[in-house]
Amino acid sequence: MILGRQGKMQKEVIRQFHQVIAKYGKFVLATHLNADGDAVGSEVTMCRFLKSKGKDVRLFTREPIQESYRFFCGDCVPEVFDPAHHDSLIEECEALILIDNSTPARFAVMKDALLRSKAFKICIDHHPEKNPLWDFNIIDENACATAELVYELLIGMNEQITLEMAQALYVAIITDTGNFRFSKTNARTHEITAELVRIGINPQRIHQEIYERSSLEYVKLMGSALESATRIDDGKIAYITITRDMINRHNAHHIDTSDIINPVLAIDNVKIAVLFKELADGRSKVSLRSKGEVDVNLLASEFGGGGHKNASGIVMKEKLDKTMEIVLARLKRVFI
Repeated sequence: MILGRQGKMQKEVIRQFHQVIAKYGKFVLATHLNADGDAVGSEVTMCRFLKSKGKDVRLFTREPIQESYRFFCGDCVPEVFDPAHHDSLIEECEALILIDNSTPARFAVMKDALLRSKAFKICIDHHPEKNPLWDFNIIDENACATAELVYELLIGMNEQITLEMAQALYVAIITDTGNFRFSKTNARTHEITAELVRIGINPQRIHQEIYERSSLEYVKLMGSALESATRIDDGKIAYITITRDMINRHNAHHIDTSDIINPVLAIDNVKIAVLFKELADGRSKVSLRSKGEVDVNLLASEFGGGGHKNASGIVMKEKLDKTMEIVLARLKRVFI
């Protein structure tokens, strides 16, 4: 079932989800590689809910989560997936909940075990996917974040949203809506976050934890990257680069660089901002941001990437220079 709704979740979807939760005892939660705030926040909220029902729960990410997300995790910190130790857990669990991703390739090294597993597979996601492979799909691309769907499920089952859950959900929503500025932000988004505030979250503290804990290495790397800023196509497109030399020079090997692109999109008249990052294995990562009706997800999907209308990403096998040549040539055609 692919969810279709207007503002609130269908009762039948909630009923079926409730039945699945009641039926199984051993759950594994998994999300996409490079887990963002929505992925981690949704995963942690679902973990807390399942544990409150006495379920055996394990949750995984491909890489260690950002330090700035740990404050809301408590006893639900995602484990870093290791096929040698965890493949058997996925294959032997009773139910799998796949969060914020319905595309097998984006589960990276977890993919094979997920596809082999005989567990009942539930997908909760807000990214568009034409051919979901899972047993029960709760997918709504109109939702502002996967966390919105998690919230609606819990409320629909008359479950209590605890303060710990509320913090995780709030982080998920603010990070995936770009602090309420992306196009899928709507009245329901604000209704949900208002309720999270009523539960007792502290928006100021959460903002500090997420956005005001940058390291000196991050700030120096951002400075080098922004210095490379270049505008093309009458200023409608702007891009920056992060090379291995920059990363080595600033000792920034484990820093999340996804937000470095944001000041570039803030340049007047820029409609698309791009960050080209040279990866350690010779591949290249492309982060795309856009304003208004410019859909960078369509472009990202052409190269095997994905994400949202105004924020998407690609990992390309080509080296940095070649990647820039290919992507910039394609981007120029957006405005033709």
